[in-house]
Amino acid sequence: TLNCLVLGSGPRNVFSIEIARTKNVSALKELIKSKNPIAFRDVDAANLVLWQAPESLRCEDNAFKETIEGLNLQDDHSLPVRILSRIFSDPDAECLHVIVKAPGKRTALS
Repeated sequence: TLNCLVLGSGPRNVFSIEIARTKNVSALKELIKSKNPIAFRDVDAANLVLWQAPESLRCEDNAFKETIEGLNLQDDHSLPVRILSRIFSDPDAECLHVIVKAPGKRTALS
């Protein structure tokens, strides 16, 4: 299970994706899009931008919003065929794992 957050959302909007660690980044993007059909209505799953969240970032942390806003998020360099187990070796069930953005969307947290 990977915990995901659409950039611009707060910790109460974190959602979980059930996915095998043997799947790849492309499969993760498809599941993220299917779990958020309204947010990503006009976006192809392949065009979603994903970042790995900082390790040990818990959603209940007081500094959650500030931590996300302070990240230097560069373009997504995760190849669609990269296997998730190579990115997430042992994800903590209570931490944020993936930050998601649709291309062209604003990035400030509300």
